Amino acid sequence: MANDHKRNLPDIGYVSAGAVSTLDLPRDNVMKQIGLMLKLDQATATTPASGTEPDQGILAAIRRLEIVADGALTLWSLDPASLYALNCLWNGSVAQRDDLAPPGGSSSSTLQAYLQIPFALPFSEKPNVTLLNAQALSSLQLRITWGGVSDLYQTVANTTISTTTLVSVESHEIVGLSPKSRFSAFKVSQITKDVTAASSNMEIDLPRGNILRALLIKARITTNSVEDQVDTILNEIRLESSELGRGPFVHRKIRCTDTNGTARDGYHVRNSARLLYGLNDQFAVETGQQDFDLTGFYPVEFMEDQRLTSPIRTQPFTSLKQILDVSAPSGSPQLITTVMEIIPAARPAA
Repeated sequence: MANDHKRNLPDIGYVSAGAVSTLDLPRDNVMKQIGLMLKLDQATATTPASGTEPDQGILAAIRRLEIVADGALTLWSLDPASLYALNCLWNGSVAQRDDLAPPGGSSSSTLQAYLQIPFALPFSEKPNVTLLNAQALSSLQLRITWGGVSDLYQTVANTTISTTTLVSVESHEIVGLSPKSRFSAFKVSQITKDVTAASSNMEIDLPRGNILRALLIKARITTNSVEDQVDTILNEIRLESSELGRGPFVHRKIRCTDTNGTARDGYHVRNSARLLYGLNDQFAVETGQQDFDLTGFYPVEFMEDQRLTSPIRTQPFTSLKQILDVSAPSGSPQLITTVMEIIPAARPAA
């Protein structure tokens, strides 16, 4: 008989900007999801940090999150701001993310934010199709690439990230399933593209060979290493494939700006996502928590009916690409595409 099980895992302590911390995850059960609580401790000796803060707030203290199986298969690799946006979309609500602010002179502060890394397929009528059978793996690791105080503030002054900063980890597992249980896998990766000039046909090749579950595009500029998510880069999204025996097929063509060319809150792509996921992202949340909206994020969902028959099967494609209409504002503009795939389960040996 299978049972639901949650347990606390060892904390992961802060090291330094750019350092990678690794936690070995348990491999005695089937994994459903991992919960992460970032506790950011800051201290200011005399003059506090200042300047524009990143739109992702305290999540900028982490540059990348990864789940790596068998030492080589990266199942998850993305920045925490994109993961937070996906958590909000998939669950139709926002989790804790305290508002970033430097402590005053000769003082300290503690801020927190919560994230989830699901292995069960989110926003699906059959989520358990992609549970992760950790019993069949030789290793399973959570890897955190840390940010620094310069990721949080344009002018650092005398503010520092304290060594007591950490990520606490909780696993959600299913106990009692056979070690031979077979599941498909949910894989999340990212593609970063610099926008060097305005273009109506900027191409980004997407991976082929699996089932394309969804995309989330983040548009950002960077000032003094601090990231801002903006609506001034992406104007239109087109998803196009080709395969032998037929010409190009356009799966999606979505406008991201209003008819007069102004970036009015994502236009079709973002407003349809709000209705689909039931997310009310434009409201003032409780005091002390950072407001959340989808500025700079463009969700493209292929499982709108939550059925596994809806995602795009890319195995027969000879090409699969995004063709984007973009502008090129100042500030080193970039597009980061989060690609969500389903890797079909291998067939049992005869």
